[in-house]
Amino acid sequence: MHRCKYAVNTGEDLVYVAGLFEVSWIQMWALNPTYTAPEAAAAHSNAVINVGHLHTLTKEESVFDVARKFGMSLRQVMFFNADLSNQKPKAWLQALPVSSELCVVPNSCHTSE
Repeated sequence: MHRCKYAVNTGEDLVYVAGLFEVSWIQMWALNPTYTAPEAAAAHSNAVINVGHLHTLTKEESVFDVARKFGMSLRQVMFFNADLSNQKPKAWLQALPVSSELCVVPNSCHTSE
């Protein structure tokens, strides 16, 4: 499966998938504008939906920078990018390679303190 994609199982809806990925159903619905009703169950199991946006790093950014930029927690960034999940906390401040792609779910309700 590609980064930021999820293969929906028969009977699952966007509300259920949002719970799996720990985001709101509104965020999940916004990522999939072709769905007319978020509570409508998938009729077949080969449907693929978006669970995030791909963000291409254009400058030296760290996991921490990406999390802060998109209003995500470090845990969420790791969850949506399993290849980063084995990193130690000290690596979260190190720059990732330019042109790397990360899956992000922008959180417009997040405020930084």
